[in-house]
Amino acid sequence: IAATIDFSSASVTGHALTEDGDPMGGVPVVLVSADPKKRLIDRYFKTTFADTNGNYSISGVIPGSYLAVVWPESDPYQVQDPDLLTQLEKHATRVSVERGGMASQDLKMTAAIRVIAQTFAQ
Repeated sequence: IAATIDFSSASVTGHALTEDGDPMGGVPVVLVSADPKKRLIDRYFKTTFADTNGNYSISGVIPGSYLAVVWPESDPYQVQDPDLLTQLEKHATRVSVERGGMASQDLKMTAAIRVIAQTFAQ
């Protein structure tokens, strides 16, 4: 048995924006694996909050392909619900990061994401 430990994680940065392109401060930003088999594994789920200018930064990301979304609710962990994630998948932004790399991706809060969040909250 051989094991490799790699500390070359990646990071994702960008801006959380309204549909009109204005900065959104204080909103949760969620990054979850695009691979359905990895979505419920905590290390493939990252979250942060945008600062007052809408800037966000997520570090410690395992290299791979992710879905990124600005979440309108206060609890970003709601996104881990498999039924919710199935609905969000077509509205999320795809982001890929390589070993030791950095990706820059602006994310927009769309009307579709708001509707999904409101429906889920009910």
